[in-house]
Amino acid sequence: MKPRFITTALSLILVAASNVASASAQSVRTTTRQPNIIFILADDLGYGDLGSYGQKKIRTPALDRLSAEGMRFTQFYSGSPVCAPSRCVLMTGKGKQRKHEFLFWDFNGYGGQQAVRMGDWKGVRKNLHSGNTKIELYNLAEDIGEKRDVAAKHFGIVNRIEKIMTEQHQASSLFPIKVLDEAPKK
Repeated sequence: MKPRFITTALSLILVAASNVASASAQSVRTTTRQPNIIFILADDLGYGDLGSYGQKKIRTPALDRLSAEGMRFTQFYSGSPVCAPSRCVLMTGKGKQRKHEFLFWDFNGYGGQQAVRMGDWKGVRKNLHSGNTKIELYNLAEDIGEKRDVAAKHFGIVNRIEKIMTEQHQASSLFPIKVLDEAPKK
């Protein structure tokens, strides 16, 4: 009887401990929401080989769904034109790629969004599907959590970011953002 009692008691203690650990992990997850990123690196896959980028002959429904529900990057630079060195650059962060002035992305989900990262500055347009084109500006060196919109204090940076957003946006029939697609290019 004693070994069975000890085993049962230890099992209950472990279950209780795992429930406490799970609850505390859950509370940490809700307070520090980290991005969920799936990065797919495929050899010999061209920009136009996926349905989400206009391919008509080859069906890619799973990747198209990921694209529709997530962020879709339209500009990307590889560390090398050959597969092995480009993987090495991606994994190590070392390579001979030139430094780019900005990173731009359109995101059709969550009401339609655009963003530009330029040094420590990040400009964001949210809720584009409802017609909003206001740019929020964040200084990530001082506000990594993007809590304080400083656009009113930095008109020059906002204007540069707006120009980048206008020039870099590419209209898409699969993922339309009407307020941008129907706006005349400046």
